[in-house]
Amino acid sequence: CGDPCVIAYSPLDGKEIWRAKCLRQDVGPSPVYGDGVVYVANEFPYLSAIRADGQGDVTDTHVQWTAEFGLPDTSSPLVADEFVLLLASYGTLTCYDASEGGDPLWEEDFDSSFSSSPSLVGNHVYLFGEDGKVWIVEPTREQCNKVSTADLGENCVTSPAFQEGRIYIRGKEHLFCIGGS
Repeated sequence: CGDPCVIAYSPLDGKEIWRAKCLRQDVGPSPVYGDGVVYVANEFPYLSAIRADGQGDVTDTHVQWTAEFGLPDTSSPLVADEFVLLLASYGTLTCYDASEGGDPLWEEDFDSSFSSSPSLVGNHVYLFGEDGKVWIVEPTREQCNKVSTADLGENCVTSPAFQEGRIYIRGKEHLFCIGGS
């Protein structure tokens, strides 16, 4: 992702497979993939859903839908089953239908600023605020169900890593490992 295009390259030889012109300005969030679709988002101009089966310039042929609410400037989108979730740095989690786009299914405000990307484990989405507050939520079509909250006790601007029953989180002062031995 970079101004102005999303470009797919072959991992075998590095040759360009396709490109879609759908971005502007600085691009912080990384692209994500789910069910044959690449999702890219940036604060300007859109969230774009691009079918990944094209070749050449696919701007007019493979961009399935775009949306313009809840756009992130730092956090990457998250594909969670039938949803695409966007987490804006000012604390709003926005949920879209992954296949249809359209208006958001819902928006939920959190009392924190965010730099880390939302993470999915099973049906739960983990949100780590810059102030160390943590929310575990479960998205549905109707709402954002808040399952649990916690506080790391120090600032956190990184995305967590998950591995076999453990969560690794880099805080401002400490590396946390939560889980079994």
